[in-house]
Amino acid sequence: MNFDLISMAAIAVTVSAVLLTFATAFGRNLREQATIAGVLAAWFAAVIAYGASGAQAGGVAGLGIAVVLPLALLCGLAFGSQAGRRRMAEAPLVPLIAVQTLRVLGVLFLFLYGWNRLPAPFAPQAGWGDVLVGMLAAPVALTVYRSQRSVKPPVIGWSLLGMADLATALTLGPLSSPGPMQIFRAGADGVALTSLPWILIPGFLVPCFLFLHIVVLWRTVRAPGLQQSAANPAWA
Repeated sequence: MNFDLISMAAIAVTVSAVLLTFATAFGRNLREQATIAGVLAAWFAAVIAYGASGAQAGGVAGLGIAVVLPLALLCGLAFGSQAGRRRMAEAPLVPLIAVQTLRVLGVLFLFLYGWNRLPAPFAPQAGWGDVLVGMLAAPVALTVYRSQRSVKPPVIGWSLLGMADLATALTLGPLSSPGPMQIFRAGADGVALTSLPWILIPGFLVPCFLFLHIVVLWRTVRAPGLQQSAANPAWA
């Protein structure tokens, strides 16, 4: 089977898990959950339509807008009001952390690099970084679920690592691809990221994962304890 088709299926599963996590963790009832799922599904469809159109406005460097803009909107909705902050404070930590195990999907970038479809140092860093963060997500989530005392150090450390990995990848992308910011000139041009299925990663998954890291970090730093929210009955 074509590698891109297999990757599309893997990305679709990951998107579905992220959508489900957002809806159930941030929606307090079925109506709110359906609304959250519908908005995310519309965003996902828009990214697919853009990728399918063949448009490559801004090239790889332009993908930064596809990450920063929706991330800013998500953070504005979540933290721009007292009601939003209250909802973030009530969200269960375990699923917000556990869903990031799916970042092991970063191994796909390593295949693309090996086949000269993505450049260095962007692809190796993004691939191995995501694999590491994804592998650590499961034990961190399990620690939060089982712990009866503060587990702030591992949660904060993992969150900062995950955010640093994504931020580094976003920086190395334009630095490794043709354009005014290019410094590294090893390997492919990176334009694969502007087409399907790969555009779904920077266009949808990266902003979602970054937002979840921000919520987890904010919750962990500000909350007096983690266990109460971590053991939300809906996820116990």
